[in-house]
Amino acid sequence: MKQEALLMQESTEQMKQNVSNMLESQWSQARYDLKNARQRLDLFAKQNESTKIALDLLVTAYANSGADFTEILRTEQMLLQYRLMTEAAHKDYLVAYAQLEFLMAKNLIP
Repeated sequence: MKQEALLMQESTEQMKQNVSNMLESQWSQARYDLKNARQRLDLFAKQNESTKIALDLLVTAYANSGADFTEILRTEQMLLQYRLMTEAAHKDYLVAYAQLEFLMAKNLIP
């Protein structure tokens, strides 16, 4: 019985360590996801801004010469793609943030 109790205690300690490792791993992954999403949001904001500037230049050139309307449409499509990628990154950011809150078992924002 004594041996059985010792083995059960050891098993419990190993389960406790496994849970701790799992939580630590989930925490690290959520922090990485949060950082990655933040970086993507920053990148897409910059790309969105430079694409808007390029679009304005293309529209002005089209108004002056009447050429390259296809390029305006391509640039508009790129702008829409950056907006979609921004929304996806924002979603990923919120999911990672919620995961961190879940792991901490409390709201990060009061």
